[in-house]
Amino acid sequence: MVSEAHAVLAAGQAQVVLGPATDGGYHLVGLTEPQPRLFQGPAWSSSTVLKDTLGLARQLGLRVHLLPPWPDIDTYDDLRTFLNRARPAPQPGWRSREQGLRLLGLPK
Repeated sequence: MVSEAHAVLAAGQAQVVLGPATDGGYHLVGLTEPQPRLFQGPAWSSSTVLKDTLGLARQLGLRVHLLPPWPDIDTYDDLRTFLNRARPAPQPGWRSREQGLRLLGLPK
């Protein structure tokens, strides 16, 4: 997903790339240049963060590209759910899973 975000921004297809999280927020933000106003106003830690940010982007006249939805990790339970999913290489998330297991000292 990071590669897709970079490619979209580098090609000038969008000024903002957002990776929607399954909880109504987002897990990734990519910008061609700083946009501080884009982050003033969303109801943070709510289920409307993505919707609020998209509305602000529209008001600011910014072109937005949305990546596929992906779960983010906000709590220990979220982390456990993520780590318990089988994600062998080269499935999406396998590197993150291995890094998380390594950081927590758990077997792969």
